[in-house]
Amino acid sequence: MAEIEKEVIGDKAVTVFKVKGKMLFDQVIDEITQFYEKGLTQNTVWDFTGADGGHITSDEIQKIAFHAKGFGHLRENGKTAFVISSSLAYGLGRMYDSLAQVFNHPVRHGIFRSFDDAILWVQSTEAN
Repeated sequence: MAEIEKEVIGDKAVTVFKVKGKMLFDQVIDEITQFYEKGLTQNTVWDFTGADGGHITSDEIQKIAFHAKGFGHLRENGKTAFVISSSLAYGLGRMYDSLAQVFNHPVRHGIFRSFDDAILWVQSTEAN
């Protein structure tokens, strides 16, 4: 099971999730649910650079995207950035972004290799 550290950054209302270790599908679903029910901010950064998500399937990525879309109206026009270091995980992140668009998710998504680039994007006022 992964360790997920959460931190809200300053007055920009950005929640950062740092995931370390073996990421489990149910754990991600629970974390999303708790965030929307108890700790909502307009923007988020999910830092997966320390995570082992190699066993997450494309079917599970689809279920995660659909689950998050169910709460999306609470963060309309918000941004979610994923920080991903491996090529395989980067591909899964792009798949998530594509699925979110298909599901008409009202939150914009970005995939980044650098934490600093992700923070700059979520804090910017530009559309994408």
